[in-house]
Amino acid sequence: MLLLFDVGNTHVTVGGYDGDRLLFTGRVASDRRKTEDEFAMIIESVLHMHGYTTADVEDGAISSVVPVITQALDRAFQLLWHKRMMAVTTALDLGLNILTDAPELLGKDLIVDAVAAKAKYPCPILIFDLGTATTCSVIDAQGSYRGGMIAPGLGISIDALGSRTAQLPYISLDAPAQLVGTNTKNCMRSGVMYGHAGMIDGFIDRIEEELGQKCTSVITGGLAAKIAPLCRRSVILDENLLFDGLRVLYARNKDKAR
Repeated sequence: MLLLFDVGNTHVTVGGYDGDRLLFTGRVASDRRKTEDEFAMIIESVLHMHGYTTADVEDGAISSVVPVITQALDRAFQLLWHKRMMAVTTALDLGLNILTDAPELLGKDLIVDAVAAKAKYPCPILIFDLGTATTCSVIDAQGSYRGGMIAPGLGISIDALGSRTAQLPYISLDAPAQLVGTNTKNCMRSGVMYGHAGMIDGFIDRIEEELGQKCTSVITGGLAAKIAPLCRRSVILDENLLFDGLRVLYARNKDKAR
């Protein structure tokens, strides 16, 4: 089994793969205070919960935007399997030409998403990753990473409304039955959910205008399934895009020194 880790600012998602077959996924909070021992116990628990043991794991790979958790998970992996897992950096053979001003500063999740999308879909491609932040990555017709956008995510928007206003409550992220709300909670849900879908539709329109081409639009991330059905533009929901990219990068780099 290949064990994969996607470390975001809110959650750590774990996936187990046998070749290209997804065996399981698990998700825990991105707690920067946890030690390598605690992460090792969590990894063992996730494996056990899905009917596997440490003996079933052959290797691992990690994409992370939280360096302190990267380090703790890498030490936990060494405790359990006595070797380091592959970590995504720009030093890897990415198979991706990055045209941003500082490629080494590009988020590892954006790199991995781009690698997967380029392998799976026709270029040019727009990748919307809905996590703590909502990001848009632009892959041009030549398959190069041109750049993108970063906007506040759904959770941040809800937290801001709840914490910065006196009378607006915290709400769940569910789309209301109708666009025009008739109570405070549904008005908020409509504004946040349909507003986010409208933002994505608008990004697609404007980027296609700037590129002068129609694009393949892919939506991924922990909150993607809630927003994709609300978009008016055609989008492809691909919830395992990052894991697919990690598997591609692992295959390209597994025989190289770590």
